[in-house]
Amino acid sequence: MDLKNYEEISETLLKIRVSEISSSIFELYPVDGLFALSLQTDDKQIAFRAAWIIETIFLREPHYFRDYTQRVIDAYIQTNNWSCLRSYTKLVIWILSSKNKSTAPAYNQRKVILEKTFTCLLDLNCPIAVKANCFDILFYLKNDEDWIKEELIAQLHLCISENPTPAIKSRGNRILKKLKRITNT
Repeated sequence: MDLKNYEEISETLLKIRVSEISSSIFELYPVDGLFALSLQTDDKQIAFRAAWIIETIFLREPHYFRDYTQRVIDAYIQTNNWSCLRSYTKLVIWILSSKNKSTAPAYNQRKVILEKTFTCLLDLNCPIAVKANCFDILFYLKNDEDWIKEELIAQLHLCISENPTPAIKSRGNRILKKLKRITNT
């Protein structure tokens, strides 16, 4: 992408509001281009806005997951930008959830999602919103390996006791309740 085009796209991405976002943006800026912008490291604000636009449109119009599930997973694995990870964790949650009727991640995809999720959780700089989303991801992966459920419960208890922010307490207790219901049934 040339500098002039990049500056034009950057200016547009910074100005756009959530109410203005629709899939028609893909006519101006193709999905692959937005993924590329979200993964670049020179301008974190532009990266965030690109990921946020992808998140907003994909969650509003889930049919995009059919063609871009692997791309979402790849972006989740590749980025270390916490702002982008906030968006990509939400998309991974949707991919793993029962709402997703069209694409089921293969075992190897689920395995790299698991590794990335634990990497994020163990990072002391991981923001609360990303951490809370990681707990949901682990909840959906709980049956992939014998140890995940126990580790998730331990991480939730630790996080709730050490950093009881409203988001962590709310999400953590909700997931613990679900796990208890599953275990008691």
